[in-house]
Amino acid sequence: MPFINPAGMKRLLARLSSIEEREMRVVGLFSMLSGLVILYLVRS
Repeated sequence: MPFINPAGMKRLLARLSSIEEREMRVVGLFSMLSGLVILYLVRS
């Protein structure tokens, strides 16, 4: 939450900008897949 901790948000964005594009894509893929698994488990 940027309005609660603006300094922490700045640190997070600085850290994210230093991550390689490939690593960010892999993390995004795994987060989408885990979200789909959770959605499947909740709906069944």
